[in-house]
Amino acid sequence: MEIPKEEYDEFVVNTFLNNVYLLQLNSELKTREIKSPAVSVELKEEVKLSGDRFYVQITMVLRVRSGKKIPLKMKVTYELEYITSVTDAPFEFYEEYAKTSSRLHIWPYFREIVSNTTLKMGVPPLFLPVIPFNL
Repeated sequence: MEIPKEEYDEFVVNTFLNNVYLLQLNSELKTREIKSPAVSVELKEEVKLSGDRFYVQITMVLRVRSGKKIPLKMKVTYELEYITSVTDAPFEFYEEYAKTSSRLHIWPYFREIVSNTTLKMGVPPLFLPVIPFNL
């Protein structure tokens, strides 16, 4: 289904982030010796509707590659709670919102937890880009 721009824009303007919850944080460090790290992040969203609210659960998996090995992996799941006054929107609007706006809303939280957790692991803290161009 192609999303009508004007209707979707109205949905976006009338939707507000109410809360952010951390549901899961798993990290695995195999070695502190990480040379020339290459970082990748995978995301997966799930949308749940509930009256004037909807919830987007986002799971983010960060992998740090050093050569052929992956010495560090983190899996973080957040739940974002939104309030919207547009209650008759098609489900595709919520899915599109999760893939665009929700990803941008959660990114600063993810950046913070990655840098703080890596610092506490005794490895140089990872600082992800401020704006996630590849999401």
